[in-house]
Amino acid sequence: MMSQALATLPDRKRHLLPAALLATVLLSAIIGAMIENRARILRDGTEIVLRAQPIDPRDLLRGHYVALAFDIAQFEGPLVEAFAKTLDEDNAKVMDVYVTLAPDANGIAQATGISRIRPSEGLFIKGQTLYAHRQITFLPIDFGLSRFYADPARAQMLEARMRQGEVTEIVVAVNDAGTGQIKALRQAGEQILVETPY
Repeated sequence: MMSQALATLPDRKRHLLPAALLATVLLSAIIGAMIENRARILRDGTEIVLRAQPIDPRDLLRGHYVALAFDIAQFEGPLVEAFAKTLDEDNAKVMDVYVTLAPDANGIAQATGISRIRPSEGLFIKGQTLYAHRQITFLPIDFGLSRFYADPARAQMLEARMRQGEVTEIVVAVNDAGTGQIKALRQAGEQILVETPY
C-alpha cells in the first residue's frame, strides 16, 4: 500500500511521505510521553497537602482555570537568609530550587528549608526562583501549580468556593524528582474535586 502511494508521487516528492509519517509518529510519541509522565506522578507520587490562597484568574486565550497561590510559594526570614548564603554574589538569575517539607499537626506541608541541591532523602518539591542573589530578603518560588484548568461552570464554582474559604487545601502528588501535579482540591479533609490521571 505504501509502495503504491509512493509510486504515484513525482520522484522529488517520494521522500516526503515517509518523512511526514515519521514526524507524525515522533510527535505522537512525545505527546504520549508527556501525558504518561503526568499520569505517573498522579498515580504513584507522594501526596502532600498545601494551603491555598485564592486569587482572581483572567486568561481569555488559554481557557478556564482556577488560579492558585500557596503559602509555601513566597519566603522571607530565616529560610531565605540561609538560602542566600549559599549563592554567589552575581547569582541574579532564574534557577531550580528544592523546598524540603514536613507536615504540621493538621497534615499541611510546611517548608523547612530551601536548597539548590536536590535532597537525597525526605519530602521535597522542586520549583524555580524568579530571581536569586546574596542580598535577597524575599524569595518567590514557582512550582508550576498556579493554575487548575476546568470547564467554565466548574471553574466558576471553584473560584466562588475559594473566595468564601470553602476550598483551602490542595493535594499535590510529587514524584522522586520533586515534580508536582495537582491531584485534588479539598476543605477540612473533604475531597471537593479529584483529578484523574488521563
